Amino acid sequence: MLTSTERWQVTDLPVSGSDTRIALDEDGHPHVLFKGDSTYGYAEYDGVNWHFEDTGLGWSWYSDGLALDADGNAHISYSINYSGCFYATNKSVSWETTTLVPSESWPTSIGLDNTGKPMW
Repeated sequence: MLTSTERWQVTDLPVSGSDTRIALDEDGHPHVLFKGDSTYGYAEYDGVNWHFEDTGLGWSWYSDGLALDADGNAHISYSINYSGCFYATNKSVSWETTTLVPSESWPTSIGLDNTGKPMW
């Protein structure tokens, strides 16, 4: 709850698309997953500046999920129209993708267990 001296900070992120997902890292900084023109975009705030990247991960009209581990790494679940349901993470230098269910598509969500492993 905000105290009487705290105020909401509103930031207009220069992102297009829809179905944004937000997660806070351990420092309380927001990370945002959003649908760009044809791929997911990812934005993270480091306390001073926003950093944006195109993940290169395709998307469909189904919902997706975003979770952060204790190190601030993103874990994403998503599906692409009848191409499959997927898991991706940015734990390494680039986004790594794993197919969870091939040739299907449906809404997905993701959470992490207490060791930081994804639960889809």
